[in-house]
Amino acid sequence: MARRFALPILMSLALAGAALVAAEPVAAAATCTSSIGPGIPPPAGATFGTEGFHAAWYGQSGYMSLCASAESTATVAYYNTGTRGWVLGKLGETAYLGTTNPTPGQDQPSTLGGDGTNGSPATGWPRYNRLAIQPAPYVGPGQVAWFQFKVRAPLTPGRYRIALRPLIEGAQWMEDYGVFWNVTVLNPDGTQPPISIGGLNFNPASTTRADVYTELAISRIDTSAVLAVVDADIARIEADFGRSFAGRPILYVFASQASATFGIQTIALQTTVEAVELAKFGGFYDPVSGSVFLNWANVSGDRPITVARHELTHMLFQQIAGRSVELPAWFNEGNARLEELTAPGSTWLANAGHYTAASAAAQVPSSLVGLTDLVSEVVWKARAEPLLSFEYDEAAEAARFVRQDLGPAGTVRLLDLMRQGQSFDAAFQTVTGKASLAFAVAFPPRLKATVATYPGVALATDTRAGPGVTYIAYGFAPSTSLNVTISVAGYQSVTITGATDPFGVSWNSVTVANGWPLGSYTITVTDGVRTVTSTTMLSAVAPGRTMAIARSASGAPVA
Repeated sequence: MARRFALPILMSLALAGAALVAAEPVAAAATCTSSIGPGIPPPAGATFGTEGFHAAWYGQSGYMSLCASAESTATVAYYNTGTRGWVLGKLGETAYLGTTNPTPGQDQPSTLGGDGTNGSPATGWPRYNRLAIQPAPYVGPGQVAWFQFKVRAPLTPGRYRIALRPLIEGAQWMEDYGVFWNVTVLNPDGTQPPISIGGLNFNPASTTRADVYTELAISRIDTSAVLAVVDADIARIEADFGRSFAGRPILYVFASQASATFGIQTIALQTTVEAVELAKFGGFYDPVSGSVFLNWANVSGDRPITVARHELTHMLFQQIAGRSVELPAWFNEGNARLEELTAPGSTWLANAGHYTAASAAAQVPSSLVGLTDLVSEVVWKARAEPLLSFEYDEAAEAARFVRQDLGPAGTVRLLDLMRQGQSFDAAFQTVTGKASLAFAVAFPPRLKATVATYPGVALATDTRAGPGVTYIAYGFAPSTSLNVTISVAGYQSVTITGATDPFGVSWNSVTVANGWPLGSYTITVTDGVRTVTSTTMLSAVAPGRTMAIARSASGAPVA
């Protein structure tokens, strides 16, 4: 479950006549390309030797995504599981495929194919309601018949289906295995038409590794932004843990709080109360449906986009440990946050989390939440801010120590042992040779020791809004007023005031997008008693952007 990360206001430097130009690529006109999905294998096992005419499904070619009016050939195979052979051209003994329920209905014409009569298109079927006839003169008991038939995409984009069932013409219908074909008729530009799921309309898209459904209200630019990160997220998670996802992950992306609440009820089948709570987060993984649900309204401004990486980590962990296994919240959420921090452009997020947790550990007494109190997901979600966001910072540091001690393989072994029936505490003891309680007791001083001196200020040259400088002042007393001076080589310094949070931290960002220049930055923070300083070089902007800086008469930007 990904909490929307609380972020102070990004500071803007007003430059006289300044211009920040984002290069807009000119998109070439997209064209439609038809495709066929992977073949569908049959269920294991078939019963042979049943008296009379009988058939068992043996598999079929994949579903089709076709451009309007395009044709494609479908293949489906059936065992002859009866005691009587199928004889071509002999009334009462020849096997056909017939249209059946629910769409278009038994013996009814289809919009996808036919012989040109009864409103069906002429695609070479034997009749308007018979898709194919047996391909061989004789199909004996225990043999397989490979039926083929053509379908033609209608002119209107959408999703179409045809159900079929084998029969012996003039004698009987054979077994109904619920065989059908889904045919998607693409838009003229090759994109898929909308689909309705759970009472909401989505734009479906298939990346190389996943299927993503984004609500229609989400813009194309935002949809592209989500699709652009999913495959990289999957690849990175699999590489980090040496395990592959089982099947293609499915992600639903909602446009608003209201639609997220509704969709979580209708698709994830959560109660109204639970859906309202889950919609407050950036996303969550639902073990029951096996899908990821993202609320774009809560994370649309985040850069980099890390919410999918977070939730996909939960998915892989549950697949390894078993969907019914309850993982400790700090271990589950902490590892998911660590995977977020592998995304390019997330140094600011890593710094904010690490130094906030370390600052809390350095307070006397420590303001960390005990790891033994970060086990239950129910208790985790029930905490109010600022603890609700802080839990992720602390959990990530605890998970980092586990990875440092065990390596990724050891982390996965913990999950494997839990799948085999061990509790987390027992699995931890097996893998580490020590009790999880001992790890929890040693955690606060170990975390405090990761930072050499308190207070301090840490800098990153990325921000939630792209290139810039993010500062994190840490190790001060809670609720303390701070003066922060931002100096850029060759420009007039700017001083702002702020206050520390309950963990002794204050942080903010200055961005190129808001007019701050490239160059050497010095950040000086003081509470009136202690002063800390740090310097960094901001030397690049995001690809595809150009920046022009206009100066005042004195040569300094105007604050």
